[in-house]
Amino acid sequence: TYTVPSYYVVPSTTNFTTEPTDPSTSTDGTGQYGYLYNWCGAMGGQATAACLNATTPTPDPDVSICPAGWRLPRGDSSSGEYRDLNDAINNGATNTDLGLRANWLAQWGGYWPGGFASQDSEGVYWAGGSFGANQAYNFEINEWSVYDISTRNKTEASAVRCIAN
Repeated sequence: TYTVPSYYVVPSTTNFTTEPTDPSTSTDGTGQYGYLYNWCGAMGGQATAACLNATTPTPDPDVSICPAGWRLPRGDSSSGEYRDLNDAINNGATNTDLGLRANWLAQWGGYWPGGFASQDSEGVYWAGGSFGANQAYNFEINEWSVYDISTRNKTEASAVRCIAN
């Protein structure tokens, strides 16, 4: 749904002593997924039409699910903070995410287009920018490619990474 902020909830049967392991401790991007959010959830459930499958008004890029003083990376079709990250951490490589997994601890949590997809093979992270009525920008990585700015349907679920304001 476009109108309801959604995210993955850990089942009540989870044994937190043994599972899930911290998503930030994997050094190879496999086996640990973290949480996935639709774009409205990632944007902090802002009551704006852009979260509800429209183009205006645009959401406040400083409001998100991130903790106070943090936000989603900004990005659009011509530039973005994920591109800056890839340049700094992965030497700008677009044919491998090895530097991102080793130095940024990027996870291959996949995404949710109505069911889990690409876990253990692809990482998809929301950016704070809307692309038209029903899509938003994101960052996609896998072992053979890095897409510093891509788009996905706002109803799909992806991971988030926060940066300091």
